[in-house]
Amino acid sequence: MNALDPEKIGRWMSDAGAEYFELHSEERNERILRYANNAVFQATCREVTSHNLRAWIDGTMSEVRTRSSDPERVRAAVKRCVDRARATAKLNLPKAPPPTGAHRDKALLNYCDAGIESLIADPRAAEMGFKQAFKNASSLGVELAGRTSYGQKKVCVSNSLGMYREYAVTESEARVISVDQHDDHISGHSAAVGRMHDSVNIPQLAEVAIEKAVRARKRTEVPAGNYDVILEPSAVAEILMWMGSIAFTSKAIKDRSSFLRDRMGEQVTSEILTISDDARGQLELGVPQPFDTEGTSKEKVVILDHGIASGVVWDRQSALEAGCHSTGHASDGGLEFSSGPSTNHLCIEVGEHSTQQLLDRVEKGLWVTRFHYVNGLLDPPRAVMTGLTRDGTFLIHEGQLGPDVGMLRFTDSLVEAFQRIDGISNIREAVRMNFSNDGTYLCPTILIRNLKFTGTAKG
Repeated sequence: MNALDPEKIGRWMSDAGAEYFELHSEERNERILRYANNAVFQATCREVTSHNLRAWIDGTMSEVRTRSSDPERVRAAVKRCVDRARATAKLNLPKAPPPTGAHRDKALLNYCDAGIESLIADPRAAEMGFKQAFKNASSLGVELAGRTSYGQKKVCVSNSLGMYREYAVTESEARVISVDQHDDHISGHSAAVGRMHDSVNIPQLAEVAIEKAVRARKRTEVPAGNYDVILEPSAVAEILMWMGSIAFTSKAIKDRSSFLRDRMGEQVTSEILTISDDARGQLELGVPQPFDTEGTSKEKVVILDHGIASGVVWDRQSALEAGCHSTGHASDGGLEFSSGPSTNHLCIEVGEHSTQQLLDRVEKGLWVTRFHYVNGLLDPPRAVMTGLTRDGTFLIHEGQLGPDVGMLRFTDSLVEAFQRIDGISNIREAVRMNFSNDGTYLCPTILIRNLKFTGTAKG
């Protein structure tokens, strides 16, 4: 990877007339494998460079992003960024906080795994494990499809006040979809993500997905109503993603969308639920991130402490407005930048039950593999959401998994549902956050009583 020197880009920013500047640069090198119908159909390697530029003039800030390492294109982006800041300064908009700190650390924080680096270098290594998985799937009348990737990225943040911080991390990720060869409404799913090469075990993931598709061949129907549900980590993560947006940030508090507003210190969910955002603590499970896109060290922020509202995350702008400090949660840390603070490393503390012990606590209910098409904007202050189950929703009868019940729609207040949590597994998994290249959630399996299902669907 041969990105432009950030210090050189900084000189261009100064020469163009920026009073202050901030630069977030990222290089990615990854090997991607795509497969369908029990066969690999694409194996590619790509290198991507991106620069997010911020320039300040007369207290106003402009932001421009470019995905290029070509010097002329980057210089053009620099000029565009500074010109926008100069034009914006004439509009008398509210002032933006300038860069802060002069933390200069030339030492690279290295979270890379040698096993993944070897996989990136070997064009055939990523296909290991698939041959047997495809054979097993075919023998059971199931087709596998999905994507596996192994990559390495390097991130650097610098500014005009002398800040320079950088880190490198490796990532492995896989998603397996299993589909019945004769009915594509019968499917299963499994996924994994982490910074180590053994975070992804293709034969194991394939086995889980295949088993779900085979089990789903036996079907039954259930009426709409309230059901005790056991949510797998992927289903929990989908809900957390929305919670992070509508409730767990200082922006959500300000916008009055958060159920935590005016309730700090109160019991708002089940006392067995503890949620934090902890990006630096994901060394063993997940993908760590030491600082945010503004160069601020990421703090562990406890949001719910045994069900008690305890805190939210802040970036530099929101912290300045509130008279506090940034917790290191600017943007989402990925290629797709968003405004305001974000929670992209949410973690739920494990409980005391095995998966079978959770099942034993359910006389009649539903096992949910994951959700999709979730909408969390119905009534944000109550965290009312609706969405569909997919890839394996099984009836639970007296502690045993039964037939598949098809695709169901849930509509409920999730903050109220979190008050009805009645069990959390003693292990958790890393789940890739949707819409982010960097976010990973650590989620256990959770038992919720009386989640409301309003109907069925097909698709």
